[in-house]
Amino acid sequence: MKKFLLITSCVFLLCLSGCWGMKEVQHQIYITALGLDFKKGQYYVYFQALSFSNVARQE
Repeated sequence: MKKFLLITSCVFLLCLSGCWGMKEVQHQIYITALGLDFKKGQYYVYFQALSFSNVARQE
């Protein structure tokens, strides 16, 4: 059973590796800060995002 689980895991890991869904850095947004607040019985989530569209450009 352990060998079967190990072999199955290795096959899945090999299928998941690669750059099939690779996106260029200028098309990605990174969250740099995250804040949680509790007001009037509800949770509020705030985030600050950074986009590299102005920094990374293809020539």
